[in-house]
Amino acid sequence: MAKIGLLFGSFNPVHFGHIGIAEKILETAIVDEIWFVLSPQNPFKSNLELLDDKKRLEILNLALENYCEMKVSEIEINMEKPSYTYKTLKKIQFENPQNEFLIIIGADILENFDKWKNYEEIINNYSFIIYPRHKISTLKIYDNMRFVKVEADEIDVSSTQIREKIKLKQDIFEYLPKKVVTYILENSLYSEK
Repeated sequence: MAKIGLLFGSFNPVHFGHIGIAEKILETAIVDEIWFVLSPQNPFKSNLELLDDKKRLEILNLALENYCEMKVSEIEINMEKPSYTYKTLKKIQFENPQNEFLIIIGADILENFDKWKNYEEIINNYSFIIYPRHKISTLKIYDNMRFVKVEADEIDVSSTQIREKIKLKQDIFEYLPKKVVTYILENSLYSEK
Protein backbone atom coordinates (compact mmCIF):
# COMPACT_ATOMS: atom_id res chain seq x y z
CA MET A 1 0.00 0.00 0.00
CA ALA A 2 1.37 3.37 -1.04
CA LYS A 3 0.87 6.45 1.10
CA ILE A 4 -0.16 9.42 -1.01
CA GLY A 5 -0.26 13.03 0.12
CA LEU A 6 -2.97 15.08 -1.57
CA LEU A 7 -2.20 18.76 -2.10
CA PHE A 8 -5.34 20.53 -3.29
CA GLY A 9 -5.27 23.91 -4.98
CA SER A 10 -6.29 26.10 -7.86
CA PHE A 11 -2.56 26.45 -8.66
CA ASN A 12 -3.18 29.70 -10.48
CA PRO A 13 -0.25 29.33 -11.16
CA VAL A 14 1.63 26.64 -9.26
CA HIS A 15 4.98 27.99 -8.00
CA PHE A 16 8.17 27.03 -6.15
CA GLY A 17 6.44 27.57 -2.81
CA HIS A 18 4.04 24.70 -3.55
CA ILE A 19 6.83 22.51 -4.89
CA GLY A 20 9.08 23.33 -1.91
CA ILE A 21 6.39 22.24 0.56
CA ALA A 22 5.97 18.98 -1.36
CA GLU A 23 9.75 18.39 -1.32
CA LYS A 24 9.93 18.94 2.46
CA ILE A 25 7.08 16.51 3.06
CA LEU A 26 8.64 13.88 0.81
CA GLU A 27 11.95 14.25 2.71
CA THR A 28 10.17 13.17 5.90
CA ALA A 29 9.06 9.90 4.24
CA ILE A 30 5.55 10.32 5.67
CA VAL A 31 4.25 9.69 2.16
CA ASP A 32 5.62 7.95 -0.91
CA GLU A 33 4.18 10.41 -3.42
CA ILE A 34 2.36 13.72 -3.51
CA TRP A 35 -0.52 14.28 -5.90
CA PHE A 36 -1.31 17.87 -6.82
CA VAL A 37 -5.11 17.92 -7.13
CA LEU A 38 -6.10 20.71 -9.49
CA SER A 39 -9.33 22.32 -8.29
CA PRO A 40 -11.42 23.88 -11.06
CA GLN A 41 -13.44 25.97 -8.62
CA ASN A 42 -12.79 26.53 -4.93
CA PRO A 43 -16.13 27.17 -3.16
CA PHE A 44 -14.43 29.88 -1.05
CA LYS A 45 -12.76 31.80 -3.87
CA SER A 46 -13.91 34.01 -6.71
CA ASN A 47 -13.31 32.78 -10.25
CA LEU A 48 -12.51 36.25 -11.58
CA GLU A 49 -8.80 35.66 -12.21
CA LEU A 50 -8.92 31.90 -12.57
CA LEU A 51 -7.16 30.68 -15.67
CA ASP A 52 -8.85 28.01 -17.80
CA ASP A 53 -8.57 24.48 -16.33
CA LYS A 54 -6.64 23.10 -19.31
CA LYS A 55 -4.03 25.87 -19.16
CA ARG A 56 -3.52 25.47 -15.41
CA LEU A 57 -3.22 21.73 -15.98
CA GLU A 58 -0.56 22.31 -18.66
CA ILE A 59 1.34 24.63 -16.29
CA LEU A 60 1.13 22.03 -13.49
CA ASN A 61 2.41 19.25 -15.77
CA LEU A 62 5.31 21.42 -16.96
CA ALA A 63 6.21 22.41 -13.39
CA LEU A 64 6.26 18.83 -12.08
CA GLU A 65 7.75 16.98 -15.05
CA ASN A 66 11.16 16.56 -13.37
CA TYR A 67 9.80 15.41 -9.99
CA CYS A 68 9.15 11.67 -10.10
CA GLU A 69 7.41 11.55 -6.70
CA MET A 70 5.02 14.40 -7.56
CA LYS A 71 2.03 13.69 -9.81
CA VAL A 72 -0.81 15.74 -11.25
CA SER A 73 -4.35 14.63 -10.48
CA GLU A 74 -7.13 15.72 -12.85
CA ILE A 75 -9.83 14.03 -10.78
CA GLU A 76 -11.77 17.24 -10.02
CA ILE A 77 -11.75 18.54 -13.59
CA ASN A 78 -14.75 16.43 -14.65
CA MET A 79 -16.56 16.50 -11.32
CA GLU A 80 -19.53 18.69 -10.46
CA LYS A 81 -18.57 22.25 -9.54
CA PRO A 82 -17.83 23.73 -7.09
CA SER A 83 -15.32 21.16 -5.89
CA TYR A 84 -16.06 19.75 -2.46
CA THR A 85 -13.12 17.92 -0.93
CA TYR A 86 -15.19 15.21 0.73
CA LYS A 87 -16.61 14.19 -2.69
CA THR A 88 -13.17 14.18 -4.28
CA LEU A 89 -11.80 12.02 -1.47
CA LYS A 90 -14.58 9.46 -1.90
CA LYS A 91 -13.93 9.27 -5.64
CA ILE A 92 -10.15 9.12 -5.38
CA GLN A 93 -10.32 6.41 -2.70
CA PHE A 94 -12.83 4.39 -4.75
CA GLU A 95 -10.59 4.58 -7.83
CA ASN A 96 -7.41 3.78 -5.84
CA PRO A 97 -8.43 1.37 -3.03
CA GLN A 98 -4.86 0.11 -2.70
CA ASN A 99 -3.58 3.51 -1.50
CA GLU A 100 -3.79 5.38 1.77
CA PHE A 101 -4.42 9.10 1.31
CA LEU A 102 -3.34 11.94 3.60
CA ILE A 103 -4.50 15.53 3.16
CA ILE A 104 -1.86 18.27 3.01
CA ILE A 105 -3.00 21.68 4.26
CA GLY A 106 -1.49 24.93 5.45
CA ALA A 107 -1.95 25.80 9.12
CA ASP A 108 -4.05 28.81 8.08
CA ILE A 109 -6.68 26.52 6.54
CA LEU A 110 -7.45 25.08 9.97
CA GLU A 111 -8.88 28.42 11.09
CA ASN A 112 -11.91 27.90 8.85
CA PHE A 113 -11.84 24.16 8.25
CA ASP A 114 -15.18 23.78 10.02
CA LYS A 115 -16.76 25.74 7.15
CA TRP A 116 -15.83 22.99 4.69
CA LYS A 117 -18.76 20.87 3.53
CA ASN A 118 -18.90 17.63 5.59
CA TYR A 119 -15.62 18.52 7.33
CA GLU A 120 -16.27 16.03 10.17
CA GLU A 121 -16.49 13.19 7.66
CA ILE A 122 -13.07 14.21 6.33
CA ILE A 123 -11.55 14.43 9.83
CA ASN A 124 -12.94 11.03 10.82
CA ASN A 125 -11.62 9.24 7.74
CA TYR A 126 -8.31 10.88 6.84
CA SER A 127 -5.04 11.96 8.41
CA PHE A 128 -3.54 15.39 7.76
CA ILE A 129 -0.10 16.77 7.06
CA ILE A 130 0.02 20.39 8.24
CA TYR A 131 2.66 22.88 7.09
CA PRO A 132 3.29 26.39 8.51
CA ARG A 133 1.60 29.46 7.04
CA HIS A 134 1.72 33.14 7.95
CA LYS A 135 3.36 32.76 11.36
CA ILE A 136 0.40 31.00 12.98
CA SER A 137 1.69 29.94 16.39
CA THR A 138 -1.20 27.84 17.69
CA LEU A 139 -2.99 25.31 15.54
CA LYS A 140 -6.75 25.01 15.71
CA ILE A 141 -7.13 21.26 16.10
CA TYR A 142 -10.47 19.47 15.85
CA ASP A 143 -11.70 16.46 17.83
CA ASN A 144 -10.60 13.15 16.29
CA MET A 145 -8.13 14.90 13.99
CA ARG A 146 -5.06 12.79 13.21
CA PHE A 147 -2.22 14.93 11.96
CA VAL A 148 1.51 15.36 11.53
CA LYS A 149 3.02 18.84 11.58
CA VAL A 150 5.86 19.28 9.11
CA GLU A 151 8.51 21.93 9.66
CA ALA A 152 9.02 23.67 6.35
CA ASP A 153 9.89 27.13 5.11
CA GLU A 154 6.84 29.34 4.89
CA ILE A 155 5.73 30.16 1.38
CA ASP A 156 6.87 33.75 0.91
CA VAL A 157 5.00 34.36 -2.33
CA SER A 158 1.45 33.73 -3.44
CA SER A 159 -0.08 32.98 -6.84
CA THR A 160 -1.91 36.31 -6.53
CA GLN A 161 1.42 38.17 -6.17
CA ILE A 162 2.86 36.31 -9.16
CA ARG A 163 -0.15 37.22 -11.31
CA GLU A 164 0.30 40.86 -10.29
CA LYS A 165 4.00 40.76 -11.22
CA ILE A 166 3.09 39.36 -14.65
CA LYS A 167 0.59 42.18 -15.21
CA LEU A 168 3.29 44.69 -14.27
CA LYS A 169 5.77 42.92 -16.60
CA GLN A 170 8.11 42.16 -13.68
CA ASP A 171 10.55 39.24 -13.54
CA ILE A 172 8.99 35.99 -12.25
CA PHE A 173 11.84 33.52 -12.88
CA GLU A 174 12.64 33.17 -9.17
CA TYR A 175 9.11 31.93 -8.42
CA LEU A 176 8.41 29.49 -11.25
CA PRO A 177 10.22 26.80 -13.26
CA LYS A 178 11.69 28.15 -16.49
CA LYS A 179 9.37 26.10 -18.74
CA VAL A 180 6.36 27.49 -16.86
CA VAL A 181 7.54 31.08 -17.28
CA THR A 182 8.09 30.46 -20.99
CA TYR A 183 4.62 28.93 -21.39
CA ILE A 184 2.96 31.81 -19.53
CA LEU A 185 4.79 34.50 -21.50
CA GLU A 186 4.40 32.82 -24.90
CA ASN A 187 0.66 32.47 -24.34
CA SER A 188 0.24 35.95 -22.77
CA LEU A 189 -1.37 34.43 -19.68
CA TYR A 190 -2.29 36.62 -16.69
CA SER A 191 -1.12 39.69 -18.59
CA GLU A 192 -4.40 41.61 -18.81
CA LYS A 193 -4.79 44.48 -16.33
